[in-house]
Amino acid sequence: MAESQATRLDRIEEKIDKLTDAMVSIARAEEKIVSLEKRFDTIERERADLYDKLEIYHQKMDNLEVIVTKNGNTINIINNLFWVILVAVIGALSTHLFGI
Repeated sequence: MAESQATRLDRIEEKIDKLTDAMVSIARAEEKIVSLEKRFDTIERERADLYDKLEIYHQKMDNLEVIVTKNGNTINIINNLFWVILVAVIGALSTHLFGI
């Protein structure tokens, strides 16, 4: 009878050891989950910041597009004026020199 109680106690101790191991495993898993949640929150904040920066860059690109269009129009006007003045000067010089 003493031996059966000792065997029974050994089995109980084994079960307690297994429960202890299981609890340690669960605690480690919970720590990993908490760590992953923190990482996820950090990544989400960084993603939101990047999205905000991207929106700012899109606005700047739109502004640059407007400026480039205006500059293109100005350059076209200056280019046309240059050719008009050049033709007028050449015409005046040819009239003066050749008397045409």
